[in-house]
Amino acid sequence: MDLIKLKGISDWPAPLTIKKTKKFLRFCNFYRKFIKDYAEITLPINQLVKKNTKFIWTEEAQKSFDKLKKKFEEKLILITSDPTKPFKIFADALNHVTGAVLTQRDDNGV
Repeated sequence: MDLIKLKGISDWPAPLTIKKTKKFLRFCNFYRKFIKDYAEITLPINQLVKKNTKFIWTEEAQKSFDKLKKKFEEKLILITSDPTKPFKIFADALNHVTGAVLTQRDDNGV
């Protein structure tokens, strides 16, 4: 993840309107597949942006917001590849759908 963007997340104020909440969620959704239990963490915030729901920023939403921001501040999970190190490809296919992940160990073997 880009360190400048991470700094922006840690400084992001609590979104106290629907528009600002949706903007925050759109930004975070890009990284959702890299954050364990993303849907569970964001559930209280997502409840606020549902149609026909009165927007009230609750303590539960604040806790969810803070927890999500901390997830972004944890150890970087996306790094630039090193072409001098070996890669592994994990692939799967079903009917007409194919998916693959290109991985590489970092200097710590992770």
